This record gives sequence, C-alpha cells and structure tokens, in this order.
Amino acid sequence: MIPTAIQHCAEALTRHPEADRIQKLLYWVYKGKWEGIAANLQGFPTTLLLQELVTHTPSFEVLERRLHKAASVLTKPEKYKQIANLILKNCVVLYQPEISNDTPECNPKELITTLWEPEEPIEEIAEDLLPATVVAKPDRFELRRLVIQQVPPLKTKILLFSVLRHPFSFTQEDWQELKNRTLDFWLSELLQKFVSIDVLEARLFAQAAELTTLDQGAQIADAVVQAVRLQAL
Repeated sequence: MIPTAIQHCAEALTRHPEADRIQKLLYWVYKGKWEGIAANLQGFPTTLLLQELVTHTPSFEVLERRLHKAASVLTKPEKYKQIANLILKNCVVLYQPEISNDTPECNPKELITTLWEPEEPIEEIAEDLLPATVVAKPDRFELRRLVIQQVPPLKTKILLFSVLRHPFSFTQEDWQELKNRTLDFWLSELLQKFVSIDVLEARLFAQAAELTTLDQGAQIADAVVQAVRLQAL
C-alpha cells in the first residue's frame, strides 16, 4: 500500500505541466535506462516510481545526489536539473524524522503553487544520453585493487552482474556464472559497455537502489565509480 504522503506528493507532480518530464526523470533514476516516449511509461505511474525511489533511497541528501546526477547526463541537463529540484521540493516532507497521525499531510494544491514554472515552453524532443566524460582505458588489476580496498569483492560482483545481466536472483545458474568469472572480468565488461563515467555512475546507483537483497549497494557503486575516476586521471 502506498503511503498517503507519497500519494499526495505524486498527485502534485502528476498535475504539473511538466508531468511527462517528471515521470521520465523518475524512471531514469529508478530503472537506470532512458525512455523518451511517454506512452511507453504507462505501466510506471509517477506514484509507483516515487514510492520505489523514496523507499530505496535512505536520505534526502542521497535522493538529491541521484536526481541531479541523472539530470546531468541528459542532453538538456539544466532543464532536467530544474525538474529534479521540482521533485525534491515535493519530497522534503517525505524525509521528515517522524510523521505522526497529527502531522498535516502534504497538500497537493499548496505544492503546485510552489513548483518551478519554465520561462519558456519545453519542446517535446526525446532526450538522449550525452557522451559526457569518457572512461579512459584502465589498468584492470589496479582498478580491482582500488575497489576491493573499500568493499567486498563478492558483493561487488553481484552488483556488476546485476548491471550487466539481470538483477541477481541467487539461483544456482546465477551463482554458477558469478563464480566462473573473476572480478577483473566483470570490471572489464562494465567499462566496455559504459564509455561514459557519468552514465556508468547513474546506472550503478540505480541498480544498487533496485537490488534490495544486496546491502552496501550504494557504497559499492560509489567505490567502483571512484576507482574508475582515479584511473581516468
């Protein structure tokens, strides 16, 4: 059951003139892949996306970082950063320390009056991802060393498997493939697939948030990204 506060905040976002872009950005952060056609998002209403994102994001600060990072790798980063700020304004109430039954619910009519209004109409163009910062060809053994200094190699392999194959299901087949491949292999394949550090970062954090069976997911994603950035210097 979706909490009432999330329902009200999602309602405010859905009624906003930029509702389509809001839904696209939420989907991009949650799923880690871009969908530029609004009709293809009918199975992912804003209420559901907002609930999943908030549920799997431990703090408002982490949510802010994820939204802004996701916006920064689109072809219209400034406009989508404004969309991100719009979402964040509505989500502040969801991260209050304690919301009792006596706490006033977030009023969608009040929220709509505070939402960002674009100065000019935003044309309906399907955004693509920018090439952004390109990953330099790294020393994979040094990359592995940097990663395992910070996080467990097995958990790292599970996250990378989930990004490159499908969310790790803990079946015998998944375990077998995971065991047969070294961490070096998974890191190498990851960098072959994602040539942009920014896109790589967004995808890792999105998958970490979705893979609720893996603890330390965000920490692992951050360790991999920081290791890749060090190798790119």
